[in-house]
Amino acid sequence: MRNKLTTLIAGMLALATLITGCTTTGQTFAGLTGAAIGSNIGGAIGAASGGGYGRWHHYNGRGAALGSLIGMGVGAALGVAIQKGAEENERRAYEYESQQPVQQQRVPERLPVSISGLTYYDGNGDGCMSKGETIEVETYIQNESSQTIYNVDIMLDTQNSKYATVSSPLTITLEPNQKVRYSGRIYCRRVKSGRAVPVTISVASDGRTAQSETLSIYMK
Repeated sequence: MRNKLTTLIAGMLALATLITGCTTTGQTFAGLTGAAIGSNIGGAIGAASGGGYGRWHHYNGRGAALGSLIGMGVGAALGVAIQKGAEENERRAYEYESQQPVQQQRVPERLPVSISGLTYYDGNGDGCMSKGETIEVETYIQNESSQTIYNVDIMLDTQNSKYATVSSPLTITLEPNQKVRYSGRIYCRRVKSGRAVPVTISVASDGRTAQSETLSIYMK
């Protein structure tokens, strides 16, 4: 009994020393879990190798205690080692990701121009878009900067509407503070009564853009 108690105390001290060397809570928990599992397995193996069952079918106490001690140490060491390896892999993965350049979505810079509210004129004057009718859309575009803006593309857009076709883009140069009148045309190919065609005018130059408010023209 004294030898078994001495062996158990020595095992606990060894386990305490190992756990003390752990640097994270995860390592400590892994060490304790490994020690518990190893102790059970080692105790069973030690009992069997130490003489198996005695006369009265009791486990061999000394063999079980020694096996439990060895299993406890091996299990704890293995548990801590596995946890340390997992934490090291996680640390390396984090360092790798943190060193990668962050891809930021580039937001187009606003072109320094103003676009007045859109107005339109239809062929028969009823204010609606009819099949075969041409609608004229008008606005004023002004350069609000003190610099000349070259290659200014002015585009009429109906958001890919299947009901209408728009005139081709216009390319101009805007002098400082210059205001120009722009007129584009929309041809109605087909209609669906009560539906509206959304119309906008976009202005772009050198990757910079500006857009008007949306004008809705209803069909008849």
